[in-house]
Amino acid sequence: MRIQFFTVFSKQMFIIFKNKTLWMVFFCTLLSDILAQNNPIVTKNIQLNWNKHADKIDFSTSDHLAIYNYLPSYSFAQYIGRDNQVQVSLTHPIYSTLQNTSLLSKAQLEMIQNDVIIKTEIGSERKQNMASVSILPFRVNNGNIEILTSFELSITPTLTPMERIANEQNINRIYAPNSILNTGKWFKFGVTKTGIYKLDYNFLKNLGFSPSSILPQNIRIFGHRSGMLPELAGATREDEPLEIPIKVVTASPTQFQTNDYILAYLQGPEKWSFQSTSQTFKAQKHLYSDTKNFFISADVGMGARIPSINSSTLPATKNINTYNDYGFFEEDKVNIAKSGKQFLGDEFGGINNKSFAFNFPNLISAQPTKITIAVAAFSKASGSSFTITSDGGNNSNTIFLNNVGQVSGIDNTAVRDEKIFNFFSLNPSFTIDLNYNRNGDFSTKGWIDYIQINAVSNLKYNGEPLYFRSIASVGSGNISNFEIQNMNNQVDIWDVTNPFNIEKINYTLNGAIASFKISTDSLKEFVAYESSANSPIAMGSVSNQNIHGLPQKDMLIFTRTAFLSQANELALLHQTKQNLRVAVLELNQVFNEFSSGSNDITAIRNCINMFYDRTNGNISHIPKYVLIIGDGSYDNKNLGEFLMPTYESDKTYESLETYVSDDYFGLLDDNEGANITNTGTEKLDASVGRIPADNITQAQTSIDKIKMYLSSVAYGDWRNQGTFIADDEDFNIHVEDADEIAQNIALAQNKLNIDKIYLDAFQQQSSTGGATYPAVVDAIHKKLFTGTLFINYVGHGGPIGLAKERILSIDDINQWKNENKLPLFITASCEFAPYDIPDQYTAGERVLFKENGGGIALLTTTRIVYSHRNKTMNQNFMNQFPIAYSDATMTLGDMLRIAKNNTNTNDGNRKFSLLGDPALRLALPSYNVVVTKINSSPIVSPHDTLKALSKITIEGEVRDLYNQKMTDFNGITAINVYDKMKSISTLKNDPDSYLFPFNIQKNSIYKGKTKTTNGVFSCTFLVPKDIDYNYGNGKISLYAYADTTDASGNTADIVIGGVSDTFPIDNKGPIVDVFMNDAKFVFGGITDENPKLLCNLFDENGINTSGNGIGHDITAIIDNDTKNIYTLNDFYETDVDNISKGSLTYPFSKLSKGKHTLEVKAWDVLNNSGVGYTEFLVEETAKLALSHVLNYPNPFTTSTHFMFEHNRPGVNLDLKIEIFSVSGKVIKTISKNINTIGYRVNDIAWDGLDDYGDKIGRGVYIYRVTIKDEFGKKVSQYQKLVVLN
Repeated sequence: MRIQFFTVFSKQMFIIFKNKTLWMVFFCTLLSDILAQNNPIVTKNIQLNWNKHADKIDFSTSDHLAIYNYLPSYSFAQYIGRDNQVQVSLTHPIYSTLQNTSLLSKAQLEMIQNDVIIKTEIGSERKQNMASVSILPFRVNNGNIEILTSFELSITPTLTPMERIANEQNINRIYAPNSILNTGKWFKFGVTKTGIYKLDYNFLKNLGFSPSSILPQNIRIFGHRSGMLPELAGATREDEPLEIPIKVVTASPTQFQTNDYILAYLQGPEKWSFQSTSQTFKAQKHLYSDTKNFFISADVGMGARIPSINSSTLPATKNINTYNDYGFFEEDKVNIAKSGKQFLGDEFGGINNKSFAFNFPNLISAQPTKITIAVAAFSKASGSSFTITSDGGNNSNTIFLNNVGQVSGIDNTAVRDEKIFNFFSLNPSFTIDLNYNRNGDFSTKGWIDYIQINAVSNLKYNGEPLYFRSIASVGSGNISNFEIQNMNNQVDIWDVTNPFNIEKINYTLNGAIASFKISTDSLKEFVAYESSANSPIAMGSVSNQNIHGLPQKDMLIFTRTAFLSQANELALLHQTKQNLRVAVLELNQVFNEFSSGSNDITAIRNCINMFYDRTNGNISHIPKYVLIIGDGSYDNKNLGEFLMPTYESDKTYESLETYVSDDYFGLLDDNEGANITNTGTEKLDASVGRIPADNITQAQTSIDKIKMYLSSVAYGDWRNQGTFIADDEDFNIHVEDADEIAQNIALAQNKLNIDKIYLDAFQQQSSTGGATYPAVVDAIHKKLFTGTLFINYVGHGGPIGLAKERILSIDDINQWKNENKLPLFITASCEFAPYDIPDQYTAGERVLFKENGGGIALLTTTRIVYSHRNKTMNQNFMNQFPIAYSDATMTLGDMLRIAKNNTNTNDGNRKFSLLGDPALRLALPSYNVVVTKINSSPIVSPHDTLKALSKITIEGEVRDLYNQKMTDFNGITAINVYDKMKSISTLKNDPDSYLFPFNIQKNSIYKGKTKTTNGVFSCTFLVPKDIDYNYGNGKISLYAYADTTDASGNTADIVIGGVSDTFPIDNKGPIVDVFMNDAKFVFGGITDENPKLLCNLFDENGINTSGNGIGHDITAIIDNDTKNIYTLNDFYETDVDNISKGSLTYPFSKLSKGKHTLEVKAWDVLNNSGVGYTEFLVEETAKLALSHVLNYPNPFTTSTHFMFEHNRPGVNLDLKIEIFSVSGKVIKTISKNINTIGYRVNDIAWDGLDDYGDKIGRGVYIYRVTIKDEFGKKVSQYQKLVVLN
């Protein structure tokens, strides 16, 4: 039997593979598959590290999936090649008894079976199949619940080679090589409902035609069928607008004249479909547009016309004289959740009664009329109800709605229900009356969603177009005879079942009854009309375009016309920097080609799908990145000028299950798109990101930041830093999750220096607004200023900031000044950046669009998320870092796509979005730096221990990816030598926190820079006296940069500890010079509220920054406030190749107005101290300030310089200096634009000549200095000068 099948199959394949080479490839592949058929794809040993806390049941890598009632489960994803059926086997299991079973709910206990549960789902990523496996590691054994602690897992394909090959014989969807809009003149118009439409001479003229020049036979109309585009990527759909047959009524075949017109059956935005279960027709209102648009042209060839067909000659099996009529009322007025697809209509609350009128002229009252009512309500108490009545209460029903309830303490936004009721003996014109009952709770609210009517009516023509269909007519082999009353021979009947193949039916008229016979194997749709027709909405001309004609692209940027300049600028950047093939696509043009000009988000997905399907199996041609430039809105019908469409979840009212996600645009396989919440089967094929700009300034800011990020000005050893921030409370779940991920990334990629800002490790303070962590706010502020590659936050959050203690607020973001050190923000919290709420400028969006600072991108949440789902997504994303270090092509989008496809947490996955450019590569150094010697001894052999006060020389090289020295590398190497790892603990600030020890390595015993020549560097320094004298491994962190590239490296092969026997004698402390913003600052000068401290330090043996000695930090004190000491160790850097000299810059913020004193104290490595001191005057930036106006020299003979101070550093100011004679005559005006780093200006020169170039005479003169800001505010001061000739 198997041989026979093989023979038949081979004969069939011979027809396909006539080419001998293809035959050979086919059979070699087949043989390979046969030989490998039973081999496992993967076998792995798994160890589950269960939590030892008595109040927790989970393990370090656990997921908590709804399918297992949120019990901890083990999940992973595995590529399985061409197979779509596999067997997952679990062998060599080891179990232990679960002790704390009381923590399990009844539903969880009932979920646990006698053996572990294994579930497998198959999805596809970029045309490769992927198995998503989840295992519930519990079982019941002899009455005890046991947990699985270790096992061996294997995945084995189960398809035969023939089945595997048969699965691959899918045919790619065919796309038009060019758009119909590529040539000719085109005009667009729209309709609001399905019907017969009349386009007359005046309409065409208003549309933009010259009607009299039209050749009638060339008039053509193109469009799509009713409703929205199907979400399923593999669903049958029109590739581009198709031609619709029309009727042209014209007096002349050669000219379109004033009384001529066009009749067309055009389907509207709503879509009616038959529901077999309820035997009703149901309307689906278009979520994205209130119009369905069409294109018309008269110069692209002859058009399709409606042909006539005769009535069937076969005997009728059905006689039809009634039809199924329908109608509906639905108004989309409010989305009460501001999330999801569902909108509601009128609110019931203050007004509890509303009536809705309907008219069905030919209604058969004896037949039941089916009324579908959908309503919603919000009630936190006893629930509420709607009573539905009609015809004075003869028909009455009630819909009861429960209270909204809570999930994990979160209220749902409403409860919705819909019911179908049979109403009897209705008049042709009737009302549906709704009465809302609050059950005594006046805080409740109710809403109507829609009313849909299904009625049976007599087939009777009343002069208006009659649209009819009959369920009773449908049946296999049925020939139905339709009889229509009140007809005349001027009435046409069209079969409009297929809007692209409309046919006129020739009927028989017997008196006033028209009849025709037609096959009704399936449901048919007809219209009878005479002269009455609707008029469409004119929209104007459409420029030629041809997205279909574009070649394959690596990156697709979708945006609005307003952002085209920024989009093209970014496209050019990626073309230049990464050699990507990029297309910028304007939203309306995408709509034109893929949804016939109607707003529909699936048009974007289908456009991407076209490029995806055209790859013909060549994976390298698959689009990799999709970027959307433009903010979003949950209300996709009102996008305005700057907004781009968003995909909203099917669920709206379930607060923990509703979401917005751009993932929809990257789900491109045929089985994807219809249920994107199922992350087990729906895998991203393209990486999707969004720059949610809602104005041009934001868009340009984002592009400018990307350009800067990719340039050499962003080089720095901040690229070696990574920062984790963890919230407190919740029984340490956040700090434990953060620390586990931090440890994993530190082990996997030791080039990163990990800092940990855990809230509960800082002293909590009380305030009138609740508990706060000022030290955490300061630590984050410092970290942004010194720089970090990423900030990974785990904990609570929301649109206005992070943590209930407000450790990150919008005001904090506004204060950031980290222009060239832009981190990636990863926020495993709740809804930090719901970009689809247009009236809310979220904290996440502010991070992205902060000028001169903020972040380069965010992997962030857009809705409320469970913490365990956050952890899974966070860990899977961070798992990509080690890969990205070794793969120079891996981008943010790649990292996110892989992480999401490995995360099977359904809506928890979809709630994470990339706000930023998916084609951007993280600022990971390209090459490697290695230490080769310490004190002349090779690093691979025993070398000197780094002892306190010992002199150390470190030598090293910059190497390429093949570990070869880069002899053409000439630049700077930054060296940071860290003392040993420290173990510290949280403080248990709150009752539901407990002490948690964690390790951190951040005490720097040396931080300096040295020149690198021909790939080689060397530096010498003195180890500070303040080190941890215990012996242990430290770490040398290295970062090197040249003009166009950089490199990083590290070594932990160093021992630090003990004290040197020899050391220099030094009793002098450091010299400390203190300035504000820059070295031009003078004692007592003015600043704004946010000045930068600039401090230059000198000590012949170096400055101590180790942080190990008590009281030996670099510190700053303002106004002698010793309770608030600023520790500045992390901000100090030595000069290049000079351990004696260095500087630090520290950003103060929110200083009070008035005079201040500032003292900076520093220590050298031998613990001698030095102090610097200055005074300054803070002027509020709200008021432009000018002071210390003078000129020098004064008196002068040949030239002088004007000097002054202001309080607007970094801002463009208009400067005007006017010199007057004593009589008040202006003799010289100096005007220029200034933008200074600091507060002092002292370089405005004047040569003593007047405006005509003549030398002015000896004497006394008055001058006025005026500065004006960008808002028109200005301030002036007068002084005098003396000229000596």
